[in-house]
Amino acid sequence: MVSFAQWLPWGARQIVRTRVATLLLLCLLTVGWQRGSAQTSSVPPEPPPQQKFAVAVAQTQAELLHQTLTATLSVIHRSYFKGGETLPVPSRALEGVFYRLKRNTQVEARWMAVNTPAMSLEHQPRNAFDKRAAAALSRGQRTFVQVDQRYLRRAGAITLFSSCLKCHSPAAPGKKRNPVAALVISVPLSEFRREPAQR
Repeated sequence: MVSFAQWLPWGARQIVRTRVATLLLLCLLTVGWQRGSAQTSSVPPEPPPQQKFAVAVAQTQAELLHQTLTATLSVIHRSYFKGGETLPVPSRALEGVFYRLKRNTQVEARWMAVNTPAMSLEHQPRNAFDKRAAAALSRGQRTFVQVDQRYLRRAGAITLFSSCLKCHSPAAPGKKRNPVAALVISVPLSEFRREPAQR
């Protein structure tokens, strides 16, 4: 095989070889550095294709469910709940929907206090995910998502307006900056492990 460098003068050949060797060394160092940093990074490893599909479907389902339930809460609150009456609070009425949802689909939904007092002991952050989600939502993040082998968990912020703060923060309504609660939705991934054509 004939090298293009054979037509160059000897000094120019040395310069070309040095530059090519330097470039090759830089490429190898960059690849090695990226591999090393990828191994020490806190980013989870790339999930297998079946897991990616399951996560995408579960994420879409959780987002749609969040929008549906928060819109329902808002409409019920505005249309049917009048302060001072002995009717159940709309969020409490929706807990019946959450119960049926879990029983029929294994999708769990529940309210969670974020940066205002919990209206029920059941609404306090329960585990490490809840605590991380509450901290993120308190800082202004609108959603917090975690995926593990079995579930996609999504905590979505619900803005508490002044009418909400009459109950959620009666001691100082309007004083808290960006008061939010959360709707936590857990979607099992086992249902979506295979692509639709394989089901």
